[in-house]
Amino acid sequence: MIRIVDSNYKQIAEAKVQASSSTKQTIRLVREEDYWSGQSDPGDLVTVQAVAKGYEAETHTITMKGEINQVVIALRRQGQLSYNYGDDRLAFSPVNDAFLIRVSGTNATETFAKIAKKQELKWSPVLQKGPIAPDDLFARVAGSQQQARELSQELSRAKLTTEIARVIEHGERPALGLTNELIVRFHDDVKRQEAERIVASAGLKIARELLHAGNAFVAVREGEPSYDLLKALDVLLQTGRAVYAEPNLTFAIEPDVYIPNDTLWTRVPHLQLIDVDDAWDMLDDVAINLRGGSPNITIGVIDPDGVTPTSVRKVRSYCLRGYWSSLLGSPPHSSTRSLMRLHSSS
Repeated sequence: MIRIVDSNYKQIAEAKVQASSSTKQTIRLVREEDYWSGQSDPGDLVTVQAVAKGYEAETHTITMKGEINQVVIALRRQGQLSYNYGDDRLAFSPVNDAFLIRVSGTNATETFAKIAKKQELKWSPVLQKGPIAPDDLFARVAGSQQQARELSQELSRAKLTTEIARVIEHGERPALGLTNELIVRFHDDVKRQEAERIVASAGLKIARELLHAGNAFVAVREGEPSYDLLKALDVLLQTGRAVYAEPNLTFAIEPDVYIPNDTLWTRVPHLQLIDVDDAWDMLDDVAINLRGGSPNITIGVIDPDGVTPTSVRKVRSYCLRGYWSSLLGSPPHSSTRSLMRLHSSS
């Protein structure tokens, strides 16, 4: 399943998509409502090409891991940047007037707030909802890279640990922090010496090995975090010796506290048994504003006994014009059967 979106995860309806296998054979794609689907064998390398008016064309290669694979490809507008993350290729607009900072230590949040106020910096926590931990803060700060250095130095003098990151934002989702580290997994036949030579050609050096991830390493770029790290990522992928390469992002973990807002939720255990709330929760993978459902999505429910649209004003407002399928035989009542319109929201 292939979804083509913009930097804010919004569908690009007019996109055109082609896919081919590792043997250069064209894979037939079928357009569904908001994605394309096709068939290929597990383990095959599939190259996807996507184009749309007003966006830069994108070519992305993925390895089929099983019978069902999902991939998101974001197309860039001029001036935007792209990066690989998992099987996805994502896009965003670089932010040069703000930075992210993680501060940890005793009374980190209180101390940070005082120093930021002293330096006249405007800031906000990356996660807008929920309590702020007193000893660990992840914040978005309006300011230049010079101001980021000065803030970090002052916090260090206060015996706090800091990490500065560049801003990556995708619409309304919480910001991600681009550090100066990449995670690179090489093919199994790549030895340590060759791996060091490859990362050096991209202006990086190996910081440590990731034993749990196969032949993988953390590669670091010296100096302050920079969007130039993503150029090094593409250089590594173009060598053909890396299975994958992606930024080692800093992000805030959002507690999964989603609870349907229906006051009668506790009285519908049959919906809880089939995990309907989890389905509503997962909709934010499509668009953050869909979490919990959407009033714009109509679900049809046939009332077996019929509904008289003129009986109750409240019921009438939720009824569509009725119909009866000839496959069901004659209707049990002379009144027109109605299709109830229910929203998929909680």
